[in-house]
Amino acid sequence: MPHEFALSLASTGRLFEEPRSLAVTDGELIHRMTSVLRLEPQDVVIFFDDTTQYTCIITALLKKRVVCTIIEIRPIPDITPHLHWIVPVSSKSSLEDSIYVLAALRTSTICVTTTEKSARFHGSLDRLYAVARAATEQAKSFVMPHIFFAPFEEALSKNKGDAGYKLFFDPSGTLVSSVLPDITHVSSIQLLVGPSGDLTFREKESVKEAGFVSVALTETILRSEDAIQVATGIIRACVRSRL
Repeated sequence: MPHEFALSLASTGRLFEEPRSLAVTDGELIHRMTSVLRLEPQDVVIFFDDTTQYTCIITALLKKRVVCTIIEIRPIPDITPHLHWIVPVSSKSSLEDSIYVLAALRTSTICVTTTEKSARFHGSLDRLYAVARAATEQAKSFVMPHIFFAPFEEALSKNKGDAGYKLFFDPSGTLVSSVLPDITHVSSIQLLVGPSGDLTFREKESVKEAGFVSVALTETILRSEDAIQVATGIIRACVRSRL
């Protein structure tokens, strides 16, 4: 079976010419399709936006537009719990690795933050969105996370009324398996991990006051980027419902 590429489709770069025909007009996307992926007429591609995925057959590759016939339209299912991560800044490559995994595992929001012992944020949100887009396309997760920056205290208060459960992954906490039954039916979880140098005592007090439950992933010490991957994988594997 030929590989089906998934491509994020911006609302400003498409045109529905008739009910079953889709024309791509975004120059960057056309370049990726023709020069990077080297797609050809009759190839199948899955386009997706915030709510819908379109399985299409390419019928014409032109210089300024790609014309496709839509063979299936499917709403993107809502998979719960919605995950809202607070990610302290680490090295550029580690942060991008974390963004990639979180996007592939359908994280709803990613709040990049700085703590007293973390690195400063000198990167670009546009770059992080590009990493997330690549992950959603490769994994066919079809949902782009909302990525933003906020100071640590402000990050703790985000989604305060929305999060059904708040987890702080810390080696001194109880094993994460003990809380999995409690979060089986929640619709939203806020998640936090400390930076490589850990949170300060004052920051941990703020985390506790914000209502986070401290849980440990393993009996060993993980790097923050590894803890993010393990934690998200556990929750997606053990606590999942499709609405």
